[in-house]
Amino acid sequence: MKTVVILGGTGILSTSISKFCKNEGFNVLHFNRGITNIKSDEKTIIGDRHSKNDLYKVLPHNPDIIIDMLCFDEYDADIAISVFAGKIEQYIFCSTASVYSPVNDESIIYEYSSKNPCTEYGKNKLKAERKFISAYNKGLFKLTIFRPGHVYNEKFFINNLSLDGLYLLKRLVHNQDVILSDYGKRYYQACHADNIGLAFAKVCNNNIADGKIYNIAGEEKLTWRYTYEFLINEISSKSTICYIDTDYLIRNYLEKLEFLSTCTRYDTILSVENLHKDIKEYKYLIDFCTGMRLVIKNNFSAAELYTSEEEQLYENILSDIKNIKE
Repeated sequence: MKTVVILGGTGILSTSISKFCKNEGFNVLHFNRGITNIKSDEKTIIGDRHSKNDLYKVLPHNPDIIIDMLCFDEYDADIAISVFAGKIEQYIFCSTASVYSPVNDESIIYEYSSKNPCTEYGKNKLKAERKFISAYNKGLFKLTIFRPGHVYNEKFFINNLSLDGLYLLKRLVHNQDVILSDYGKRYYQACHADNIGLAFAKVCNNNIADGKIYNIAGEEKLTWRYTYEFLINEISSKSTICYIDTDYLIRNYLEKLEFLSTCTRYDTILSVENLHKDIKEYKYLIDFCTGMRLVIKNNFSAAELYTSEEEQLYENILSDIKNIKE
């Protein structure tokens, strides 16, 4: 039985990755600081991913495969390479779709597409990718890299303005107005974490994935307007969608709307053709509509009482727009 060590293990993606790796028959261990509210059956090696000395704690457990969910820059990549080079069979790095150049023309983003990230997060992930690729080219371990787009599960989803999707649901539950930028016309994909978990599990110990980089994303081409209208219809909300100019929002509320400024103001449509072509066992398990219904089912009651820092921001924006119109 091969041993998979997930650097991380308790986040949105890691939880699903653990589940599907176990389903594939792997022995799964986690490596993290041990601070979590997530219940897990996996043994946890306690340590700091960003400490080279702590990473050495993984080696006595004889890992065959490392799945790295906590590498955010070239320093993190360097210390991992120095610890695991020649000691493991395969390294799987979770990068991000943020490594690509932003586009606003509905063009499809392939793995070879232009890479000029607009965020420090994307720039640092790209630098880390290059470190791992260099190590792979030296024969230090087999390598697979994933670039996920927008992800969600029953406990976390995003909205057009920020990462706090539960606050959006709260407003819809209470029939309050909701805000969409750019008439809600920007395109994106939303991928349930279980789809990503399955993909990671299927490339473990899979020679076809050696040396490959894969986009992983939802497989519906969505607009934000469609997303909000779908949620409104599903819960029979009486909320009104308020369309507000993106440039106005960013100009006046940039400090609070970095996610809009760097992410959702752009089109993000990733091709997953290579993943399907190489990994025949990968299936798109949870489509968007099914996934959103799970989100509603699991969060409807909690959303009624949910509190968020976004509440005042939302009210300020709506009040300012009302005053301008008057």
